[in-house]
Amino acid sequence: MSFWIFVGFIVGFALSGTGAGGALISVPLILHYLGTNLHDTSVLSLWVVLVAAVVGVAFQWRKANLPMALSVGLFSILSAAPLGQIKSQLPAWVILVAFLAVGTWSLWSLWIRSSKPSPANRNHSFFRYTIAGVLVGVITTVTGLGGGVLLVPLFLSLWKLPMSEAVPTSLVSIVLASTVSLFFQGEFQNQLFGTSEFGQLFLGVLVGTLIFKYSLRALEEKYQTLLRKQGLTLIILVSMGSYVYRFFN
Repeated sequence: MSFWIFVGFIVGFALSGTGAGGALISVPLILHYLGTNLHDTSVLSLWVVLVAAVVGVAFQWRKANLPMALSVGLFSILSAAPLGQIKSQLPAWVILVAFLAVGTWSLWSLWIRSSKPSPANRNHSFFRYTIAGVLVGVITTVTGLGGGVLLVPLFLSLWKLPMSEAVPTSLVSIVLASTVSLFFQGEFQNQLFGTSEFGQLFLGVLVGTLIFKYSLRALEEKYQTLLRKQGLTLIILVSMGSYVYRFFN
């Protein structure tokens, strides 16, 4: 099987189900199998995440909260831009503590806060979107956590969106962030990722997304939500564990 079909299948399956984890899955696979440097790996990972998110949105866009996704995604990008140099000056232990704190908050929001019975938060003001976007941009830049790892718990706990709406809303934000990142890096034309690689990646993503989509149809909605939460929990725990491992080794 082609490497790009394999990566696309795995990331498409995970991203369409949880709204997160694309970079966490694709980065180590690209490093291991292609042996690229960190810059090229990050660019190729962005392409994987972008294609998977676009396909996921294509199948779920009717359930996405587009004003929320676009506003939060835009302001997360704007707030992240000036923080690169600040992060480089922070001690490693500060980043580690922030990483673990945010990961713990995400798990708490996912399983405890979002499960508390309360009416949906209808205060979908532009101001609240702006504040949420800025916070996501700051936290993702400082900690390195992917946007979806924060966005899905945020949508679930702050606005009480159902999981079926939080995931596609996260995917729309990821499409925006990935596209802007590739644009500013000037990487829409990359020698390592041509038409053939794109076609294979798209095929893998499409198959992975379709398998997840039609697998869910056999489950009741409450079990669909449980499965999505379990998948996102696994992604968050692996993120936290891998960061701790890199810190002490």
